[in-house]
Amino acid sequence: MAHGHKNFSKLSACGEDTPLTLGNIVKSNNIKYIRKLEFDPYLCEKSYIKPLGKAIKKFREIQDINIVIRRLDYLNESNILEPYVLRLLKLRRLRLELTKIEQLNDAGFIKLAWMCGKLYTVCESEQVMIG
Repeated sequence: MAHGHKNFSKLSACGEDTPLTLGNIVKSNNIKYIRKLEFDPYLCEKSYIKPLGKAIKKFREIQDINIVIRRLDYLNESNILEPYVLRLLKLRRLRLELTKIEQLNDAGFIKLAWMCGKLYTVCESEQVMIG
């Protein structure tokens, strides 16, 4: 679901439509001015981390990201996000929620924390770990 006028300001890839929304973002040629992105693949059987990374790569003006990771398809899959998120030079707010993930070991968790620490433009950050 996209909200805004001409240049969408908010994009939401949540619920059962997550793969379709991320696929449309990756295929799009003119979505560049997204200011806010929400990602929460609830009711999905896969994590969709890889398509999320490809979608994030398309945005240059993004300022606010809310990422909810409910599952990982393989060990430390969340490490895929690092190169894409580190390129977001205008990011001001980051919210990362991890929910009972068995496929995330200590090294993967440290890598996520390191990534969050390298985002120098972020003014507001929230990390939520459940379970």
